Amino acid sequence: MIVLNQPQQILIRDQDNNVKGIKIILNNLMLDENQIIENFIKISNYKKLDQLIIKLSNNLAKQKSAQFIFQFISQISNLSYLELDLYQNKLDINTGVSFPTNELCKWTNLTTLILDLGTNKIGSSGIKTICQELLSLQNLINLSLNVCKNEIQNNGSADLGSAISSMTKIENLHLNIGDNQIDNQGITVLLNSIQSCQTIKKLQLEAIENKIDGIGAINIGISVSSLSNLNRLILNLNNNRIDTVGFNTMLQKISTSVSIQQIILLLLQNQASYMDNCGQTLRNFKQLNYAYIQLNKIGHQRQNFKIQHIKKCKKLIDFSLL
Repeated sequence: MIVLNQPQQILIRDQDNNVKGIKIILNNLMLDENQIIENFIKISNYKKLDQLIIKLSNNLAKQKSAQFIFQFISQISNLSYLELDLYQNKLDINTGVSFPTNELCKWTNLTTLILDLGTNKIGSSGIKTICQELLSLQNLINLSLNVCKNEIQNNGSADLGSAISSMTKIENLHLNIGDNQIDNQGITVLLNSIQSCQTIKKLQLEAIENKIDGIGAINIGISVSSLSNLNRLILNLNNNRIDTVGFNTMLQKISTSVSIQQIILLLLQNQASYMDNCGQTLRNFKQLNYAYIQLNKIGHQRQNFKIQHIKKCKKLIDFSLL
C-alpha cells in the first residue's frame, strides 16, 4: 500500500547559514501536472544554488510539468549536484515528446547527476533525446542513471554508450537498464563504448530481465577487464539467459583486471556448476579484497566452496556467498 506524504521543502545551509541547496520531497502524492508546477513556483526565487534534490516518484508528471521542472533547474547558476527522481510517472513517448530538450546543456558546472527515470515509457526515442543533452555535461564525475522498465531497445542502449563515452572525467558510473528489451548486441555496443572511459573507478551495471545470454556476458567481461582504473565492480544480471560457459568465461575475463579490489555479482540461475569454476576464478584476481556473490540454490556447497577456494585468495579480507 502506498502511503501519501505531505510536500516538504528543506533548505540546505552552509556553515555560515547561507542557503546552498534545496531538497524538495513530493514522493507518493499522485500530484497532477498543475499541482507539481505549483510546488516549484513557490521556490522559483532561488536562482543560485550548489545542490538541488528533487524527489518526485510515483506522481503524474507528463510533458508539461517535466518541461517546467527542467526550465526551473536551468535557471539556477553554479549547480554542481543535481538529484532528480521521476521514477514511476507518466512520461510516455506515445503521448508526445517524452523528455524536455535544450535544458540539460545549460548545466555545465555539474559534477554529480543522479537521474531516475525508471518505470516510465520513454522508449529508445526518449533515450536518444536524453543522450543528446548528456553530451554537453563534460565535467561530470559521478553519474547515476536509472532507465529501467522503459521499453528501451538496442538502439537506445547504443545511444547511452555514445553519450557516456564522451564523459572524459567520469569516475563513478551507476547505470540501471533493467527490464528492457536489450540483447547481446545492445549490451555489447554499450559496454564497448563505456570501455573508452578509462577514468572510471567504480562501475555498477544493473541489467536484469533483458535478453542477454552467454555471448553477451562474455562481452561484458571483456569490456570490464579493460577498464584500467576500475577498483569496484557491481554487476546485476539476474533473470537473463546466461549459461554456465558464458558465466565462467565472463568471470575469467574480469579476473584479468589488475585493479579490481571489490566485486559484487548477482546472478540468480539454476546452474550448480557455477560454483567450482567461480571459486577457481576468484583466486586469479590479483588485488581482490572483497567479494559478494549471489547465486541460486547452492545450499550445502557454500562451506565446501569457502574451504576449497576462498582460503586460497590471499588478499581477500571479506567474502559473502548467498
